[in-house]
Amino acid sequence: HYRQYITRNIEKIQKLGLKINAIAPGHGIIWKKDPMKIVEYYLKLAEGVPEKGKVLVVYASMYGAIKQAIDSIVEELKGLNKNPVIYDFTDRRQQSLTSIIGDAIDSEAIVIAAPTYEADAFPTIKYVATLIAEKIPPKPVLIASSYGWGSAAAKKISEILSRAGFKIVAVVDFRGAASEEDLEKIREGVK
Repeated sequence: HYRQYITRNIEKIQKLGLKINAIAPGHGIIWKKDPMKIVEYYLKLAEGVPEKGKVLVVYASMYGAIKQAIDSIVEELKGLNKNPVIYDFTDRRQQSLTSIIGDAIDSEAIVIAAPTYEADAFPTIKYVATLIAEKIPPKPVLIASSYGWGSAAAKKISEILSRAGFKIVAVVDFRGAASEEDLEKIREGVK
């Protein structure tokens, strides 16, 4: 969230020409062995330097429709020699938000998929989108969404990320399970 301050302050410290012997944060371990390695890594995180080919995929699926779309996305990503890092939310599984943010920082792109839930995006995915919008430098994003009686998730997620400067490369919103036409739109969006 404070990445712009991190980069500016590291630059200030580097201009002073100090020899750093240890990194001693307010919380966490004290790093004495090669402290510049930590400074460089922290700077890399603050700048959001992407790892080549890494794509963050975050989704929730209530009845399997989104999972079907994600399977198509992951297959397409792998076919393009990308490395999808996948986090899913279901009624049985919750993922670490900290890990998602950590993987979002150095991803080249992001895929977010969620069903519409009570005229909104599935709550956990909406929260994840909000965290990404607040903490991560803008990246290309593909959004996939399913709905039953009324579409809303894709629009809500797209608004959150667009306001933060993310480039929405494709939004594929489908009723029920994705049709072959929807899956083709998804594959085109991935490309």
